[in-house]
Amino acid sequence: QNVADAIMRAKVGVDLGNVSFDMEVHDMEIYADPLLEKVFYYLISNSLKYGGPKLTQIRIYRKKTDDKMVILFEDDGVGISQEKKGYLFPKEWGSRKHAGYGLFLIRETLGVTGITIWESGTPGQGARFEIAVPKGVFRQNNLNIFFKKQVKILPEFSIDHNGLFLKGDLFFGFFHGFLNHIAYS
Repeated sequence: QNVADAIMRAKVGVDLGNVSFDMEVHDMEIYADPLLEKVFYYLISNSLKYGGPKLTQIRIYRKKTDDKMVILFEDDGVGISQEKKGYLFPKEWGSRKHAGYGLFLIRETLGVTGITIWESGTPGQGARFEIAVPKGVFRQNNLNIFFKKQVKILPEFSIDHNGLFLKGDLFFGFFHGFLNHIAYS
């Protein structure tokens, strides 16, 4: 699944208000459960719900190591206390008093294909979830060879480095967006 597409579908379901949203995973695909979108929906929702008045930004990006790709989900809210970190991801649903269904579902959904998740943020400085995608479970597409930066093609549309039409926060597949624009012009 294309990670950026899953994130954008998840983002549609939440009201960010004045919180900025940065995503830098456009050229990555992973082998994951079809509920991948829900993983990002719950992470975004939890940031908005628990980030407090300090929350101004959510950022999702990736870093590659020798044996895995790590997707990092960060916010600049109040973070998660050391006390709460111990029961963020319960072993089974209902096993902890304060653990929600969302984080249980996230861990289980990712675990189907060997992907792991943990929280590594600093209390008071924001939440940070690291999603480790093992080698062989991810790939980078090569569309960014053609588009190194965003290129304006029409006043309201542009092509980003993934060959996607952008209009506001909506992503349209290259051909789908192009054909729709022509059909409705």
